[in-house]
Amino acid sequence: MTRLSKPDYMQHERVLEPAGVSDIRAHCALPRGATDVAVEIINRDGVAIASLSGAVDVLTVPAFSLALKHLLAQPQPCIVLDLTGIDFFGAVALRELINFGQIVSKPGVSWAVVGSRAVLRPLQLLGALGGLPVCGSVHSAIAHVSAK
Repeated sequence: MTRLSKPDYMQHERVLEPAGVSDIRAHCALPRGATDVAVEIINRDGVAIASLSGAVDVLTVPAFSLALKHLLAQPQPCIVLDLTGIDFFGAVALRELINFGQIVSKPGVSWAVVGSRAVLRPLQLLGALGGLPVCGSVHSAIAHVSAK
């Protein structure tokens, strides 16, 4: 997978290192030939921002699930899920995201998701967009979760 340069909001930020985040692929034992899912979780002014890129399908959903579990374990009450780097989002990934939304939507926690067309279009077709706090950019998502 080609690595792209970090978005400007991730420059010079401290990377959170809960167990396994630095090497989620190794913890998930993804099958040989599976498309990688790159995961980076940072803390910016009390907001946990998880940026994922690649394809989330039946082979790589364990890495996606693990990243979501690490987000739930973060002490920050504000979470931004940046899925703008996702180029394929399978049905199992949709289910994981919707389940994550149900778990994290509780008093005292503010969260938002920013998605690529590969993420947002299937959610729209399922009628699930209305139940998720979707923002148009990571910057607007940070503002959204910080304002609550």
